[in-house]
Amino acid sequence: MSGSGKFKLYVLVGVMASLVMAQALAQEGARGGPAAFPGPFRPGLRDMPSRGVSELIRRGDEIGPLAVCEAALKLSADQETQLEQLVTERQEELQRLQEKLDKQFAERAKELLTENQGRQYEQVLAALAKYRQSVDAAEAEMAEAVDEGLAKQARTGSLRPGRSLIYFLDLPPRQRQALARVRIEAAKKMAKAREAVAQPTDRTDREAMRQYREKIMQAVESAKAEAEVKQKALLTPEQKARLAKVEEALEAFSQKKKTARKTLSAELVEALRTE
Repeated sequence: MSGSGKFKLYVLVGVMASLVMAQALAQEGARGGPAAFPGPFRPGLRDMPSRGVSELIRRGDEIGPLAVCEAALKLSADQETQLEQLVTERQEELQRLQEKLDKQFAERAKELLTENQGRQYEQVLAALAKYRQSVDAAEAEMAEAVDEGLAKQARTGSLRPGRSLIYFLDLPPRQRQALARVRIEAAKKMAKAREAVAQPTDRTDREAMRQYREKIMQAVESAKAEAEVKQKALLTPEQKARLAKVEEALEAFSQKKKTARKTLSAELVEALRTE
């Protein structure tokens, strides 16, 4: 295969991979505009920090028609429930349209390829589809175990092992404030710990710099661990049980996604192998 042929195929593969990986992210923007709602909270009609004129001005270049209803109008509880349903229907319709367009453009892309490239292209698409199905199944299992919103955030990467999962729990304001105080205290301790570690006089000494960075990391991890213990102590027994369940479900999801990625990598390498 010529160099230009390989380049075109890799570009096409990259485009399709991006479409697959962005599938979950696209769902986050289904509130009526293209922007997703970042952060550790599940998107919903009542999550917007402010409403009215200021909200319309701030998001004027991206806000969609459904979000306008919420931002500009005073809705009754019944209207908000109905609007939530419209949001869900819009999301499902966007999903159907995207799948239809993906198939159409995949066929058009294949027409640009040689016979050999076409075979490779189909193998790549099949591997990506298999990967998506595996992650879909893992996400569904996590949603059933804990929560659909948390499962979606795990898929997009905003919820992942190693992060403080406490902030993803539905906690009352008073507890959140107490957790924030612990977090601020931990940040101060981390800063002091960094300052306490003496920097090597010779910064070109690789071994000395490695030991310096290692000491910094140890101090930071120690402060994080201490803060996590204090934060968990603020939870009720029910909340601790909920947190443990989320941690277990997230770990299971992460392992299944990791396995799916390894399989995908091996299948892509095999598909794109040149004779």
